[in-house]
Amino acid sequence: KSFNPIWLKEYPMLEYSLITDSAYCFVCSLFPKGLGRQFSNEAWVKQGVNTWQKMKSRGKAKLGKLEQHFNSLSHKAALNDYRNFMKESNHIDIIMNRSKRQESIKLVQEKEFNKQIIIILFDIARTLCRQGLSFRGDGDESSGNFNQMVQLISRHNPLMNRWINEKSSRSYNVTYLGPRSQNEFIDILSNEVRRIIVKEVQEASLFSVMADTTPDNSHKDRLTVCLRYVNNNGKAIERLLEIAEGVDKTGLGTAKQIIEILTKHSLGTDNLVFQSYDYASNMSGQFNGTQAKLSEL
Repeated sequence: KSFNPIWLKEYPMLEYSLITDSAYCFVCSLFPKGLGRQFSNEAWVKQGVNTWQKMKSRGKAKLGKLEQHFNSLSHKAALNDYRNFMKESNHIDIIMNRSKRQESIKLVQEKEFNKQIIIILFDIARTLCRQGLSFRGDGDESSGNFNQMVQLISRHNPLMNRWINEKSSRSYNVTYLGPRSQNEFIDILSNEVRRIIVKEVQEASLFSVMADTTPDNSHKDRLTVCLRYVNNNGKAIERLLEIAEGVDKTGLGTAKQIIEILTKHSLGTDNLVFQSYDYASNMSGQFNGTQAKLSEL
């Protein structure tokens, strides 16, 4: 067991030291004292935490150390102090200077405006993903579904209308309507969906893997990994976890890649109770197939 870098994405305030091989909490280290921190765990501030096998939750009955700490009252109190510290409007030089205060208010309003625009754009991206619709058109960017939905909403929403009409007058030429931004929206949404899936699997404890390989349009093998589990309501759920390029077509190579994918998402093989593959010899062969090799590993 060792520190998993994916935890840094799940918990932004988490830090890791190579020197001590331990994890720490950034905001609790900055604001270790104050209201709400009477029962704080000093390990996250001083000596660090490195009981890696206990970091992640195993169902609702066994909360991991990460979830325990980052949902604790002491951490939330330190996080609140950190957020107040980061607010420019609370700085003494801004409070004493009228022009700076007005500039600060304008900046806050601009950030809030930008935030509302991002929320709308994310909602558009979420809707297209849910409906299985393409984002971009052929050739002309403005003909795609994403930009057409933006135009539709701008005709009924004053915020979006202002965003489009003022894009040429802004000091920064950013619209979040281009292909790169659309791909970022898709990546963020997919990561959030995957996070929810992983959390459900961890709460279910037991799960099975279904995997298959198939060539895409560029004649590259794509390994599809799906998970099947029973949720808290007793309903059988089947979810796609990841589609990756198949790097090794042998049974052993595919088995190792499946384990790497599971490990990357904080899912081990201890609770893996069943495997399902197609009838190709490299996948379900009795001795050298992926199913046999994964059981050995």
